[in-house]
Amino acid sequence: MKKQFILIIIAFVFVCAVVIFQGNSIDNVTAARPSETSVRVENVSFQDDIQPILERRCIKCHGGEFPSEGLNVETYESLISGSQNGLVIIAGEANNSLLFQKIESGEMPKRGQHLTAEQIELIRQWINEGAQNN
Repeated sequence: MKKQFILIIIAFVFVCAVVIFQGNSIDNVTAARPSETSVRVENVSFQDDIQPILERRCIKCHGGEFPSEGLNVETYESLISGSQNGLVIIAGEANNSLLFQKIESGEMPKRGQHLTAEQIELIRQWINEGAQNN
């Protein structure tokens, strides 16, 4: 009887230790990566915030001599001029902008990882702030 009681206590302590350890590791991950959608930048900059995203995630297909769908994202001017489908950005109206619709729905980028929630939010804000060349 005494051995069973000791085994039950050891098992209880072990289970508690596992639960505590897992709880702490989850909190550490959460603390290291705050909610991406909670990040809000005022006056989003094309040069500092948007262009780096486009260069990392979009330029492989939408750059160079023959950009996909005729949409070249190498410069602000080429991005604003649109694609063979017409304008892709309607300044002040992210939800009506084809670029934002494709990114938000996950249709773009077709290759590689999708944009993070923070990157999508930056693009939304930039377009809604007027899609300025700043």
